[in-house]
Amino acid sequence: MTESFPRQEARTRRFTLGVARAFRISPDGARVAFLRTQGGSDPVTCLWVLDVDGGPERLVADPRAMGGHEQDLPPHERARRERVREQAGGIVAYATDADLTTAVFSWSGRVYAVDLTREGAVPDEIAVPAPALDPRPDPTGKRLAYVRAGALRVASLADPADDRVLADPAGAARVTFGLAEFIAAEEMGRHRGYWWSPDGSALLVARVDETPVQRWHIADPANPARPPAEVAYPAAGSPNAEVSLLLARLDGTTAEVDTGRDAFPYLVTACWAGGHDPLVVVQSRDQRTMRLLSVDAGTGRAEVLREDTDPAWLEIVPGVPRGHPPPAGGRARRGHRARRGHRARHPARPAGARRHRRRRRHGAVPGVRRTDRDRAVGLRSRRPQPGRRGHRGRGSRPRRRDHGHLPPRA
Repeated sequence: MTESFPRQEARTRRFTLGVARAFRISPDGARVAFLRTQGGSDPVTCLWVLDVDGGPERLVADPRAMGGHEQDLPPHERARRERVREQAGGIVAYATDADLTTAVFSWSGRVYAVDLTREGAVPDEIAVPAPALDPRPDPTGKRLAYVRAGALRVASLADPADDRVLADPAGAARVTFGLAEFIAAEEMGRHRGYWWSPDGSALLVARVDETPVQRWHIADPANPARPPAEVAYPAAGSPNAEVSLLLARLDGTTAEVDTGRDAFPYLVTACWAGGHDPLVVVQSRDQRTMRLLSVDAGTGRAEVLREDTDPAWLEIVPGVPRGHPPPAGGRARRGHRARRGHRARHPARPAGARRHRRRRRHGAVPGVRRTDRDRAVGLRSRRPQPGRRGHRGRGSRPRRRDHGHLPPRA
């Protein structure tokens, strides 16, 4: 008897099992790392490596061979998986160094590292305090950063006993360092809260204070004897978590980053790569103004590179900003003019003159512009047009935060 479509969809988790994802390519193009289950009905995700020069793909990490269980996941990791709509279990996220030689991931609250270049290598558990959240190696592959009990910690991969705290909430129960808050994870697609510097000497860290957020108490109908779970839920129109940024260096010094949090409370994303200073994108609560900032890695001072405004709202563009090395022999032309005010710096056309329409270069991506002396890619969100997907007509609700969404499950 042929299996029905609903049964196939349920068995394959909406046809996602057995599909490769989360690709990372080494700079020399020799290796490709990715996640995939071992079959179309296998719900356990494993880490794989493909050597491009030849040979079959290699299974480098299988959770079933490392012990532990899905039931041992920390509550924050469970919430993160729910927010990204994760269909499978096992190793669902990993991070690597810049050369794609070492991969780090967490499983059942413990941290593992595995060599991606050596055939037959097995994952080694890193002896850091558990439960550990969001472990990430530095670009040089020498150190490991992770979050435990709301504090951001850094340990040596060669000697895990060399473990120190870089940012500590100091007993504040509702303050965390290095984790994404509810709005960032659920509405903005940002699921991380810290970024390594290219040389591994410092980190850009998000500090989240959920003290102003109202608490909801959600009961479990399947377990009526269990006390209701307390959840910090920023409902529409209610206070949000207070998010700020700081630079934390391995020598123990820190510097606060002024992102204009009063006017721009949303930390959209950040980027620290390509040999330039950190790039940060912030947004106003009404989602009508967005700024691209460059942060001085020495002082923490932020400079506005670009500001975009729109009378309706600005859409977040995934994947930007992205930094590139400066051009050889000089500096890139600055192009961070705000949308408003740009027209005022150009003379008005004579009456009856035909407007010249600038042609788009072949291969150019609409909605993306280069900016900044380091040729960082900035954001340029166009106004919504009637008939286009995502258009908000008069009287309809905007698409994202502050306009109502379902509460989290307990």
